[in-house]
Amino acid sequence: MKTVEYRKLQATLDGTYFVTLPKNWVMGRGLKRGDMLRFEQTFNGRIMVSPHGVEEKTLKEAILEVSPYLERLIGEKYLSGYDIIEVRAGAIFSSEVRERIKKAVKRFVGLEIVEENSRRLVIQCLLEPSLIIPEKVARRVNAISAEMGKDCISSFIQGDEALAKTVMERDEEVDRQYFLLVRLVRTALTHPYISEKLSISPIECLDYRMLASLMEHYADYSVDIAGVSLRCQPNSWLGVVKEALLEVSLRMYEMYKDSFASVLKGDLELAVEVSRKSCEIKDKLTSIQAGILKNKRVTQEFLTDVVMALNSMCEVCVDISDLAKAR
Repeated sequence: MKTVEYRKLQATLDGTYFVTLPKNWVMGRGLKRGDMLRFEQTFNGRIMVSPHGVEEKTLKEAILEVSPYLERLIGEKYLSGYDIIEVRAGAIFSSEVRERIKKAVKRFVGLEIVEENSRRLVIQCLLEPSLIIPEKVARRVNAISAEMGKDCISSFIQGDEALAKTVMERDEEVDRQYFLLVRLVRTALTHPYISEKLSISPIECLDYRMLASLMEHYADYSVDIAGVSLRCQPNSWLGVVKEALLEVSLRMYEMYKDSFASVLKGDLELAVEVSRKSCEIKDKLTSIQAGILKNKRVTQEFLTDVVMALNSMCEVCVDISDLAKAR
């Protein structure tokens, strides 16, 4: 529970200012006269006081039983900021359960199995949240998803199954970084000390949460297009649509990068430019949609799926740029 106390600012005759510290706080930390304290000024003008050389951290622990929902529960505990997740079994762990746990652990950055026996398995998150910058994680998600958006169209046009599969594989890393960013944001919102260390406000936390979600959606639409690539070999019948799709792909890539930059820079003009580019790309997609009607029925289905995904990616770019307008 948070305790709030108010104390008067005092001054000595020579102009030195001081306040007294709560006795319970001093005694609870085993401090004595002459011990060093650390004063840290945060981005919003607050001062944090802590014993010098002592970092306080209470590990958050959870105990889970083996169940059909074990993977989901591990994910929930990770996203909720738990440091230690202990999995227990009434009987000896089966090889199937062990594989399920190990597979679940690989989905989340920082999770490691640190203890293991026949009936008990301990998972620990080895990350220090105050040392991870949310912006850097967001930049990584953006970089991966941007290339996925470009490569998925290339795989469709060229009928390149190998490239389509790499797009799908990269989506797993996007998910890992997305989950990490969600964990960081939730931790910062529930632990003011962490948000102060990261110099991130609650509003910025919510912006990062929304930004991460939108970029994850962008990557998912790229996977949808890659999936179409695996279901067909379109390069033999694309015709004039091929050049149009290439143009849209390149313009979409630039627009996506601009939308992300507009949020980080708080650039309203760039955000407005993203909206303008979005209208142009959507017009191009409409003309492609009209050209689809000239193709065979099976071709129409594949191309329609791709155009729908590109339209959704276009909307994601606008939604991202809207975060800059809201700042």
